[in-house]
Amino acid sequence: MQGVRPDLESMDDRLTAAVETDPGRRNGQPRRVKYKWIPVVDEERCTGCALCVGVCTPGSLDLLSGVAVLSHPDTCGSEDHCIAECANDAIHMRWVAMEGDRGVGRWKA
Repeated sequence: MQGVRPDLESMDDRLTAAVETDPGRRNGQPRRVKYKWIPVVDEERCTGCALCVGVCTPGSLDLLSGVAVLSHPDTCGSEDHCIAECANDAIHMRWVAMEGDRGVGRWKA
């Protein structure tokens, strides 16, 4: 995922760091923050079974170092399929501030 800092611990931290960090102004105009409804994986609860990866139709999830990771949030359709497959309740949908194609997934301003 472009712009993500690998030194950050959690997926929430990595997703937040991937968002443009300007002070909210672009060319003197206020910038509206956009939020996308995406799955966030609790790395401590994930067992690495990869069932969520298998049901992710757009291929947004990957298994890295034995943990499910939303490696392609831009392709996520916000469809919640991955949550139903997780027997360990390790995946929860959250509104996360990010940039991207508002035609893919659920967004709010």
